[in-house]
Amino acid sequence: MKATKRWALAAAAGLLLSMTVVSTASANHPGQGPCQERGGGFYGGNQGGKQLTRMLRHLDLSDAQKQQVKAILARAEAERPGRDPEAKRAQMERHHQLMKAAEFDEQAAREMIAAGQARMAEMRLKQMRVKHEIMQLLTAEQKQQLQERRANRMKRLDDRF
Repeated sequence: MKATKRWALAAAAGLLLSMTVVSTASANHPGQGPCQERGGGFYGGNQGGKQLTRMLRHLDLSDAQKQQVKAILARAEAERPGRDPEAKRAQMERHHQLMKAAEFDEQAAREMIAAGQARMAEMRLKQMRVKHEIMQLLTAEQKQQLQERRANRMKRLDDRF
């Protein structure tokens, strides 16, 4: 019985310690805790933004190029539409009503899907436009470096699979 109690106490202490480490890491890096969105902003946060900033980090950008990139990203962020919780709530409610209905309304479902795809396509188009604008700032040597890095990354991916 004593061994079981000691084991349970050790397990509880380990769990408490791991929770402390995770919460401390989250406090030191806001927005980067487990199950939280990472990054900061439309172009600097999620996958596309991470790849973009990672891509630029490995190139030897001049100070002028860095300032131009910051200006492009700041402008893109300012042009980004804000979140609309009411629209999101209405969309979720339409989805819920569609699922509750006695008969499935395929036309309504198709309209909902098309609207979502249109929003995603518009967002992706804006991201591509920003990336293209940044690519135009690079010198021929930097573009060559970037192309070599991409080729190496593709080779590593091919080797993995």
